[in-house]
Amino acid sequence: FCTLLPPKRPLVTCARSTESTMPSSPRLFAVASAACLLIAAVALATPATATTNTSPPRSATLCVFSVWAPISVHGAFAARYYASQYPSTHFTVKALPTPSLRDVVQQWLVNGTDCDYVGLGDTSSNAIAVSPLVPPSVAWIDGSATSTELSNKETHPTFRRVVPTDAVGAGGAAVFAVAQGWNLASVLCEDNAYGRSVAEGFASKYAALGGQVEFSRCFQSNTDDAAALEILRPLVEQSSSRVLYVAGMVWRLEKTLRQLRVPSRMMMIFSEANCTTADLSMFPGAFCALYTTVPGPMRAYQAAFSARDTSVDYRIFEGSLTRGDIDSVETDSFWGGMGGDAVHVAMEAIATYHAANKTRYPTMSDYVTSVRLQGLTGTVSFLPNGDRETATLAIFNMQPPAGVTSPAGLLESNYSLQQVAIVDGNMIERTTRNGEVSANPDPMWYSVDGGGYRPAAPSALVDRSGDDGSSSAPWIVVAVIAALVAVVAAMAVIATRRGNTLAHAPLDENAPFTVFF
Repeated sequence: FCTLLPPKRPLVTCARSTESTMPSSPRLFAVASAACLLIAAVALATPATATTNTSPPRSATLCVFSVWAPISVHGAFAARYYASQYPSTHFTVKALPTPSLRDVVQQWLVNGTDCDYVGLGDTSSNAIAVSPLVPPSVAWIDGSATSTELSNKETHPTFRRVVPTDAVGAGGAAVFAVAQGWNLASVLCEDNAYGRSVAEGFASKYAALGGQVEFSRCFQSNTDDAAALEILRPLVEQSSSRVLYVAGMVWRLEKTLRQLRVPSRMMMIFSEANCTTADLSMFPGAFCALYTTVPGPMRAYQAAFSARDTSVDYRIFEGSLTRGDIDSVETDSFWGGMGGDAVHVAMEAIATYHAANKTRYPTMSDYVTSVRLQGLTGTVSFLPNGDRETATLAIFNMQPPAGVTSPAGLLESNYSLQQVAIVDGNMIERTTRNGEVSANPDPMWYSVDGGGYRPAAPSALVDRSGDDGSSSAPWIVVAVIAALVAVVAAMAVIATRRGNTLAHAPLDENAPFTVFF
């Protein structure tokens, strides 16, 4: 003890002897001993306080907004499906009104809420409006809002989601485009939170992989046909790119896109929200990046969902969803998987939060980010800001029935989505016709080209006939071939230059032949 004292003006006088060394003041020794005991007691008590073990809550209320049936109904069913995993807690599902601003303000600011979990299951725009009102004591977990604006925890501190952001979904579409050799593209986006986020997700990943966006145009959700034509005409007719990525609700521009013959002039690529057969049947040959589900767990869930007692859902959503809305909900949609996973994460968090370290996770909102489970859509885990880490995407192609070589006379219902590739992060794998991963699969993707369907191999010599399906005159073909002989060498030099973004882009559809380098 004496050796720790400063050499000058010691505060304590030490008595030395051959037997022992002790402080001269018993009072100081007693005070020091008491201080040490107090510090030890606090240190030992802290973990016990932070992880006070109590019982799981006896009951909890899961609130789902009755906005979009595929998410809402699956969320309500998931509470019943996973209830056996949490026998100590009785979960009740409550449908909240459609989230107009008036409803939201009344629900939280006037009446308060008894919700332990809130799931919106709607557009990013509505989630952005609702999010700041949800208190940190509530597990606020979404299954469909993908906008990267919701990643900002300064403005959306309690928002969590099991669906990845647009940086993942739209980024997967960019990975596929570059893998195809399409290094030049244009982007068309709807001017809202979702459309802007999707466009940015594609463009950012595309640029990081060496692609270049030539044209970028956004349209208002209420754009009429005349305004749409003004927006789309330069994008289609003046661009060198023959690849078009669409971010937003493309069906709003269906008439104009068809008028400009976009499906037969450009490779169209979409991601998640537009990946339905109904939407893409308007654009045969289009590609779409869509999240996948885990076959085994999803099949068991689908079987239980199909056999469920729908009268329970009728009672829950009475006055907010029609029976027709409830009965028409698909069993195999990945949106259903996202809705189920959102509720599953909430149930896990609510049932186990009692044993959590409250120093590390002071609120339920904080604790949700620590949950990790195997869900219907794969491994669900969170980044510190509440975004899902990642998920696997499948690339689909809108294809005609087998053996069909021309779209003439085909009904839109004849087309179907066929899986052609899988994207996991930056890794891409081709798939065969039966969906199995293969190192050397046959190409399955097709585009509408001159009135017929042809493989869209980026390195092939593709015959591009007129839009009516008839070939160009023979003398034109000869002339073009002669011209190609003189030009190919120069084009090859240009195409192999460092940083050449046009090297793999589909070119002018009016040329009888197109060479891909």
